[in-house]
This record gives sequence, C-alpha cells and structure tokens, in this order.
Amino acid sequence: MNFEQYKRWLEKKANREERGALEVVKAILKHHNSDGTWKEFFFPRTVFKGMEFDLIIFLAKKKKKLEEADYFDRVIGVEFKETDVKRVIKQAILRKEYVDYQYIATRDVYMDYPDVFLLTLFGIGWVVWGKGFAKIVVPARMRDISYRVDHLVNELINVKLKGVIEDAIQKKLTEFLKKS
Repeated sequence: MNFEQYKRWLEKKANREERGALEVVKAILKHHNSDGTWKEFFFPRTVFKGMEFDLIIFLAKKKKKLEEADYFDRVIGVEFKETDVKRVIKQAILRKEYVDYQYIATRDVYMDYPDVFLLTLFGIGWVVWGKGFAKIVVPARMRDISYRVDHLVNELINVKLKGVIEDAIQKKLTEFLKKS
C-alpha cells in the first residue's frame, strides 16, 4: 500500500501504540527518502521472513521496474510501543537481522544507559512520538551483522591468545631461571 492507503488503514485499524505512527513514518521517510528518489510501500502488522513486524516499509528506486528480482532496495522495520522500552528493544534486536534498518517508536519515555547502549550496538533507531510530532532521537544504521560478529569473535580470540602467550612465556622464563 502507498502512504495514503496506509493513512486510511491507520484510521480504521490503528491500536493505541500506533497513534503516532503517521508522524513516525514521516520522520523516518524524511531521513531515508528526503529527496524523493524512492518508491515507498507500507505493510502494517505483517509477517516478513517468518518474523512479525508492526510495520515494514519497502523502498525501491523509482527507475526500477516491478519485474526486477531485487525490486526492494531498502527494507525498514518499525516496532511500536508506548512505554515498554525493554520489550520493544528486545523485539527490535530479534528483527534487526531481517531488515536493512530497524526502528523502535515510543512515546517520550525515559531510557536507561544500557538500553541506549543496546540500540547503538545493534544499530537500531529510536523515534520518539507525541501528540502531532515525531523525532528521530537515534538514527538506525544499515544492517551489518557479519562485521559485528567477526569483530567480537576476533577480539575474544585475541584476548585468549594474549593470555595463552603470556602464560607460555612466564612458564619458559620460570624454567629458564630454575636451570640457571
């Protein structure tokens, strides 16, 4: 569905958490499609790659034809919660690997440092909404799971190797000093 169809859908079917959805979508699109070069398609409360999303936004280059296999160039997921920050962050983390950009949308709520850390670690965006406004507080980063996992694994291996090497040197040094 296009933006106008999504707007009508919200008028009929929006739940309490989706009251600010229109403003949230406008803020996200202003960030990701400010120059209007993308076609926008909206899929509310849909299952995408086996995972249920509150909203999926597909962006496709306007010059592409519908028949092209890689029609959607960007996939944006949005999870809405009024105040349950911890739950919506968990949902967003689980859904992040299925989309290019993942956002959470909440009312103007307090967020602990660990929550903000999780958002930034996983590249999840945060949109705060209220009556008649929405603001991106943290922009989403493009999905890049492989880099993050590789980086973490390499760091763990380096730390372990450093300990093993230090232990081996200490053992050899102790043996050498005992012989002298």
